[in-house]
Parts: sequence; structure tokens; C-alpha cells
Amino acid sequence: MLDPVAGAPAPESFIGDLLGTRTPEQTDFARRLLDALKRSLPDLVPRSLEHPFQAEISQGLGGTSALLAVLDAPVPHPVEAQVAALDALARIGEHHPLSKEVMSALRKSLAAAKDPQVASVAARALAVGRDPEFLAQQRAFLGSTDLAQLRISARLLGYAKDPAAAPVLLELLTLDRTAVADVVIWALGQIGDEAAVPRLHAFLERSIHPEVVIAAVGHIGARLSVMRTLPVLLDGPTPLREAAAEALARIIQKQEGRLGDRDLGRSVLEALGKVWPSDPSKKVRFWAMLGYAGLGGHLAPNEILTALGGGLTDKDLEAVGNLLSKRAPRPKK
Repeated sequence: MLDPVAGAPAPESFIGDLLGTRTPEQTDFARRLLDALKRSLPDLVPRSLEHPFQAEISQGLGGTSALLAVLDAPVPHPVEAQVAALDALARIGEHHPLSKEVMSALRKSLAAAKDPQVASVAARALAVGRDPEFLAQQRAFLGSTDLAQLRISARLLGYAKDPAAAPVLLELLTLDRTAVADVVIWALGQIGDEAAVPRLHAFLERSIHPEVVIAAVGHIGARLSVMRTLPVLLDGPTPLREAAAEALARIIQKQEGRLGDRDLGRSVLEALGKVWPSDPSKKVRFWAMLGYAGLGGHLAPNEILTALGGGLTDKDLEAVGNLLSKRAPRPKK
């Protein structure tokens, strides 16, 4: 199944923007905070931190040779190793343009794949690498009457963030084609085309795939979506409130904390200020906190740790609080 690999909802850049990891003390705090998130909110920590080829991913393009060796081994590696190597190449391709050698190896892996999981991940890596022929083929498949093929192609074009696919995907996003709407919405969100926003808002008003829609408008990051997601954050069921909190944080980040209207900015800041310290959902608290900080709200270190640190021990709380507030630690008894 070609499901999107869950992106890291707590990227290090967000934490760096929030705390400013410029000094060794701040860097140490960020490390402690990531450790706390891993224990209390494991799905908010980048999954690549536990990837079997994390070292190669960290090297970027320098790590591709070792990954290609896994794929080109004379004696084929187990399926799990092939899938992991292909996934690592896809992750590298999200941040760096893949070489012709890598793209050739990906095409070869897809053509020779006998295991559907290998084929799935190879296709995703090709899409992420934006192979022109492959993407043209997937755009053509958007006209297919085979819904399964259409869904696969829409997802691959979303992985590719292919702007050329956006007009066709938007044509597919109609109220009478809900069977493919979820994957089309997801793909449009990944592509980030603001032309999709009015149609996405219409789906949200009708509660059609609302969680997917909210995530998509968050990735697109249009100011227009703020007033559509804020009411959901304040008065929706927990899964939608979590999606809305993340969407607002992403919109605020993309807009660099400027929502274009002072009254709107103040309203959102006030709402997030009420939500982030004590909301029952840890995810809501996390994303609301990031949105609040992005709008210029003040976050005291101990308040951050109280809101997020369900997994932090009292010793950790005291140590990190001392670190950030630049107080000397209490003397040992």
C-alpha cells in the first residue's frame, strides 16, 4: 500500500526556532526536549532517528553509495533490507537532488521488483526524485477509470510535490467523487497549490474527510485557512483539534507570524494562549505552543516543560529549568 510516510510533526527546525539552539546549553536543552517528546509523544519525533540506515540518511548524498550497494548486491539482500535502503534513498531525495546513477538504480529496482513492498517504496523514491518520465506516466494515469490506479498515481504525484499535476488533481476533487477525494486532498496539500484552498474549504464545510482537509490546508499554509481551522481547534473532537492545532502552527510558520490582519493575529494569539498550557491533548498543546510562539507569544522554559513534559522526571525538569533560566543548580545535599 502506498501510504504517505508520516512526516515528522516535530521537526528540529521548529524546536530550534522556538528555543534558539545557538549555545551549548540551548543545544543540550533541545536534546533533552526531543528525548522527552520521544518518551511522552513518540509519534511527534522524527521516525528517521530510528531508521536502520540513519547514518547514511544523515550523510545525505554521501550516503547513497552504501545504499546502492545494498540494492546491487550479487546475492539479493532480504526484502526488509531492500525496503529500508529504498526508503533511505527517498528520505535523502526529499532534501537533495538524486544523481542519475541513483535514479537509474531506482528504475531498475522498480522494474525488477517481485515483492509489492519493494515496488511500492521504489515507486515512492522515484517520485520523490522527480523522474520526468515516471511523473508524466503518473499524470496520465490520473485519467484512468481504475480507481486503485488513480489513487496510487495521485499519491505518487503528492510525494513528488509535482505542480504540473495540481490542475488535474483539482479537477478530480468534486463532491461526487468522494471515493478518491482523500488521496487527492492529501496530494494537493503536499504540492501546496493555493488554488486548491477554496475547494478544500468547501469539503471542510461539508465534513468530508475533515482531518485530511485540515492537514492539507496546513501544508499549503494560506492565511485564508486560519479562520476555517481556528473554530475546529476551539470546539472540535480531539482528532480534528489535533489536526487543526498542527495546521495553524504550519500556517503561522509559513506566514512568518504575519497573518495580514492585526485583529486576526491578536485573536489567534489569544486563543492559542488559552489552549497550549493546559489542553487535555498533548498534541494540541505541542502545536498550539509552536503557533503561539510563532505569533510572538512569550514562553517561559518551565511552562514549556510543564506543557510537554509528561515523560520528564522531576530531576530532568529541575536540571533543564536551571539550564535555560541560567540559575545555578541547587547544591547537592
